[in-house]
Amino acid sequence: MKKIVFDNSVHLGQFSLSDEKMRIAAKNSQILISQKPVQDIIGVESFNENSYSDDTIWGIPRESQDVFYKFMDVFHTLKNIDRIPLRAEDAQKAIEISEALRIDISNALTCAIAVRVEAQEVHSFYSEFKKSEVLEYLKENGILVENPSSEIEGKFIEDNLEQYYQAALDTFRVNHIDLTDRFHP
Repeated sequence: MKKIVFDNSVHLGQFSLSDEKMRIAAKNSQILISQKPVQDIIGVESFNENSYSDDTIWGIPRESQDVFYKFMDVFHTLKNIDRIPLRAEDAQKAIEISEALRIDISNALTCAIAVRVEAQEVHSFYSEFKKSEVLEYLKENGILVENPSSEIEGKFIEDNLEQYYQAALDTFRVNHIDLTDRFHP
């Protein structure tokens, strides 16, 4: 089974208004997790990243939240996603990673989780995941930092999910809400 750890930059990046390539690649990442049997690909997201996404959404107007959560409710019901609680050893490892690689603690937590669950890939748009030291550290642990292609936008095929996705994206466009403006540092 292939495990893909993703963070809020992918989860929310699929609604980017300012970077179309990010939006498509992030959406394709989330589709990749959904269109394979659970024994082939599973997405992994830490409670920390999921909570950050929720906090971001709770900071936008209620009407937009309602449209977004219609998509997200179906998305989380259908996707092959393990939500991973943080353990004391994850926090300790993240502190070590943050200090050694000089990266934000949230990104270090993503690295620590990826190592613990023995992921094969990390999907992220945070620039710290492009640093050579981070790439080397993850590679030493058998993990690649990759994002799916942005050449062709995929479509969600399950239970009206594409329709809900498009409705949420349209709501963000009409209300000029770019979730990428709310990414953590």
